[in-house]
Amino acid sequence: MFSTEIAVTIDQVNYAGHVGVDAYLAIVHEARMRWLKLQGMSELNLGDNIGYVITKASMRYKAQSFHGDVLIVECTCANLQKKTVDFFYKVIKRDSGKVAAIGETTHAFFDHKLGKIANPPREFVDKFIG
Repeated sequence: MFSTEIAVTIDQVNYAGHVGVDAYLAIVHEARMRWLKLQGMSELNLGDNIGYVITKASMRYKAQSFHGDVLIVECTCANLQKKTVDFFYKVIKRDSGKVAAIGETTHAFFDHKLGKIANPPREFVDKFIG
């Protein structure tokens, strides 16, 4: 599991004055990018020049967050299939400990040079699935 803190910026606040579900999706994307970078990877290269594309995304809104709130984003990775893997997220308000959002994304491994679905790179499996 990976955990990181992300402060809510003004551009993540919607017309109602709080973070919307779409912004929570962007927040978990940032957390996932930090996790990949920590492992020396990127969306374009998870090992062997194989990246991924997001094929499904789901966020469940649980509580309001506001500009300046610090969120703790917890990420896990599981459900490795022949060509896909899932990331799971929990977004927690640091000050209250209240869960603000939960979600998941499904990723298909992808060879961007060839433009086609690929097998999972061994390096990714070793670091994220174990």
